[in-house]
Amino acid sequence: MKLSNLQKRLAESSPYLPAEDTLVSALRAAPGNLDVLAELGSLYIVMKDVSRARQVSDTLRRLDTEEARQAANSLDVTILNEREGSA
Repeated sequence: MKLSNLQKRLAESSPYLPAEDTLVSALRAAPGNLDVLAELGSLYIVMKDVSRARQVSDTLRRLDTEEARQAANSLDVTILNEREGSA
């Protein structure tokens, strides 16, 4: 399969896109998978995409399990630390 020029430029400009695509696909296959959500949230932190990291945190909270709440709390702390570090 050949990549279009646009796909090549996107892949070069954001090395995280393949990882995001993989995690989003995994999440579609297993909605509510705690491990996938936690990894996706971490990836969004690395990508400096705070709004999507917050969406992941909200999704984790809606799972309404102790483990999911802990993962959401951890993600929220990381978001706050990142914001304080860039302020």
